Amino acid sequence: MLCYLQFRKSEIYFPIFVEIFTAISLTICFIKYKHKHMIVLFMSQIKYKKLSGNELDETIREMDGWNLKDGKLQKSFKFSNFIEAFAFMTRIALEAEKINHHPDWSNVYNSVTINLSTHDVGGITDYDIKLAKIIDNTNQE
Repeated sequence: MLCYLQFRKSEIYFPIFVEIFTAISLTICFIKYKHKHMIVLFMSQIKYKKLSGNELDETIREMDGWNLKDGKLQKSFKFSNFIEAFAFMTRIALEAEKINHHPDWSNVYNSVTINLSTHDVGGITDYDIKLAKIIDNTNQE
């Protein structure tokens, strides 16, 4: 989708990338065209690849500690105290924001349970696997 908005007061000409909500990314460019300032918005949808049953079974076998529960990937983590558990969640939150894909999770004192699925497609996608790998790498730090 392409939208044009008139932009009058500034001489700024640079692209800004903003992600506005899950599955949509928005690029904003400030331009000058025929002596008029304009904002050009480019919207694109993230393409999720939903995993088939066979792909999912094969992938889960290769993932340490992840299980399929109620149609979601699930893994639980234990830490020595609440601060370590919360720090782990904070590191994941920063990484999840970078790929615009966020976990469902719960925290009780020193334990964190994470569930991954993609609501937009009603199942587990390549982005869930990507986030699971990020989570595992974060836990090893």
